[in-house]
Amino acid sequence: MCFIKHSIQLKVNKSLLEKLSSKQYLLWNSFSKKEFIIAINKYNNSFASGLNRISWKHLKLVIKNNKYLDNIVNIANIYINLGY
Repeated sequence: MCFIKHSIQLKVNKSLLEKLSSKQYLLWNSFSKKEFIIAINKYNNSFASGLNRISWKHLKLVIKNNKYLDNIVNIANIYINLGY
């Protein structure tokens, strides 16, 4: 196999970057603990919620503790506002 290196030179117009920082951005409305609980309770307990393989059943148990629920909702809202 033969690998060929390509050299590409990019020129960045810095004035474009300056304009980007001055643009306003929108924040999503945070959702409440009640909305989070309603959303989580819609899922069947047997399905995994994500790559970490935590089941919906376990997540439902965790959010029964108000302190944990607060933390999870805060983390979710931070991710939403960061654009994830």
